[in-house]
Amino acid sequence: MPRLQIHIIRMKKLLLFSAVVLAMALTSCDNAESLTKKGREALDSGDYAKAIELFNKAIEKNSVEAKTLMGQIYADSKYDGHSDAKAVEYFTAASEQGDSIASFQLAYCYEKGLGVLQNDSIAVGLYATSADKGYAPAQAQMAIICSWGLLSKIEDVEKAVEYAKKGVEQGDVDAKAQLGLAYEVGEGGVEKNPQKALELYQEASNGGSVLGKVYLGRAYIKGTGVKQNIEKGLQLIKEGADAGNVIGEYWYGYAKDKNSNWNATTPSTDTAIKYYTRASQQGLSAAMNSLGRLYYLTLGDNKSAVEWYQKAAEKNHADATAHLGSMYYFGDGGLKQSIPTAVELYEKAASMGNSLAMCALGSLYVYGEGVPMDRKKGIELIKKAAEKGDEKAKFLLEHFGEK
Repeated sequence: MPRLQIHIIRMKKLLLFSAVVLAMALTSCDNAESLTKKGREALDSGDYAKAIELFNKAIEKNSVEAKTLMGQIYADSKYDGHSDAKAVEYFTAASEQGDSIASFQLAYCYEKGLGVLQNDSIAVGLYATSADKGYAPAQAQMAIICSWGLLSKIEDVEKAVEYAKKGVEQGDVDAKAQLGLAYEVGEGGVEKNPQKALELYQEASNGGSVLGKVYLGRAYIKGTGVKQNIEKGLQLIKEGADAGNVIGEYWYGYAKDKNSNWNATTPSTDTAIKYYTRASQQGLSAAMNSLGRLYYLTLGDNKSAVEWYQKAAEKNHADATAHLGSMYYFGDGGLKQSIPTAVELYEKAASMGNSLAMCALGSLYVYGEGVPMDRKKGIELIKKAAEKGDEKAKFLLEHFGEK
């Protein structure tokens, strides 16, 4: 082979080798942030394999964000290698390193029991951790949890408003909806302002919040800050319910419940049960309590009523706890009569501000039934119930000669 040709071949090999070395050098020079960014681009284009490859390299360079993104890939049902357990593994690692998004995603896994044993307490703790680190969706979620007593957390309207305001500051639409509810009711240190509530509901709904749509629907049904339009209100709530929003499911069931005070539509017990049950399956204790009431008042099925009251009471629903206390007091629904158990449940519900429980417990103290007789304490409890508008408490005060 001519010497010139040999020289050319050697030069080509040298250039090829140099190109490979240069490519390897450039790749190795990619820092964690760069690799993560490229991984995101691959993920956005639907190239899971390339994204995983890049995220793994970023993780080797201690990228916490890449761990969170890897968790999201494995949590994605569209991914062929979908694995909730793997998702939890990555979310846990990133959460432990302080990533607020990972804590939020991990909280959802614990809430729904995805890849891990379902645990309300851990879920709430993780949502709170994420919220306290400033993640707006978590702040909105905590506002909803505290307002509705979701995930076995006792209602705390002041905390709900605090979280909602923080979320609103960052423009979160669900937080706007939840803050609107505070303005509608006038709770949590917020002055009642139906017009402000309506504005927030509309902003949230227009921004894509299903919760905002649901709250707006109820505003139309009740004529809160807007001309009453029951048909439009029901349509909005049903749209939210059918989209899987737990409050929408509950309220659509309530609209169809003959025991509700909305008078919004022709009652349908079957429909009410259907939507209450769907909301209950998502852990909403208010829906469980409503099912208990429906079985008790409408269907006369006291045994089923007890079952639903028990489920709601386990999640710290005050009204259900009080009703369950009454069921134990009378030995109703297949329960063995137990005054001590009734007292215990009344005390728990009363501590949560439930007027029914305050009234019942007050009467027991007046008569010394199941508790030491203490007329003064009993009357104080009944007065507190009356201050909350409880009509039975007002009657009892008159009956006992008290003002």
